Amino acid sequence: MVPFWKRSWLKPPFPPEHLTVISTVAKFPVDAPSDRVLRALHALGFAVVRRGNHISLARTEPDGIQTPMTLPGHRTIKGSTLRTVLTQSGIAREDFLRAYEQA
Repeated sequence: MVPFWKRSWLKPPFPPEHLTVISTVAKFPVDAPSDRVLRALHALGFAVVRRGNHISLARTEPDGIQTPMTLPGHRTIKGSTLRTVLTQSGIAREDFLRAYEQA
């Protein structure tokens, strides 16, 4: 009997080895060290306003508008928290990853 994935009318449940796709997008940090995240955000124009249980940052846009950002004051920042904060502040993922790699 022919296995079900070799039958001509069914597609294999996984891609063949010669069609495996390798991602070229840099991976988003899972547990990012906060000092490295702050260096990356500083490179993107943010300045620390206040430190405490939370870290308050701000960036002045070219049109004079201030963009605030608040991060938890932990040693590491979870990837989901970082993604949410970046989305709320209007920072593109690629821009942050580029600055994060250089930090």
